[in-house]
Amino acid sequence: MKRRKAEVVGLRRGLFSGWLTASPSPAGGTVLTLRGETAHWRVHRSAAAVLILGLLGAVPVLLWPLSPDFLALAPVGLVLLFLAWFMVVSRLRTAGGAEFLEAVRDRLLREG
Repeated sequence: MKRRKAEVVGLRRGLFSGWLTASPSPAGGTVLTLRGETAHWRVHRSAAAVLILGLLGAVPVLLWPLSPDFLALAPVGLVLLFLAWFMVVSRLRTAGGAEFLEAVRDRLLREG
């Protein structure tokens, strides 16, 4: 059975296509084997840009021990850093191999 799966993993998005085979296991049950043919991944650019802006906010926090002039900017840098992090983390949907195999199992059970 050929299977295509759209996937969101962290800051990457993509499409994975391959063959899924089910074979009986000697110990009982079924063994699923997934052989990938193609995978196309791309970075979620807006989330990466927000994280880079947050990283720029961290610069005054890291530099204030070296130069006291940056101490006035440290709270602003911390706020930028945390806002960027929470904005990206709250919008990410993560999925991995376990979730994919659960979806395949559920579909196979529905089809009989």
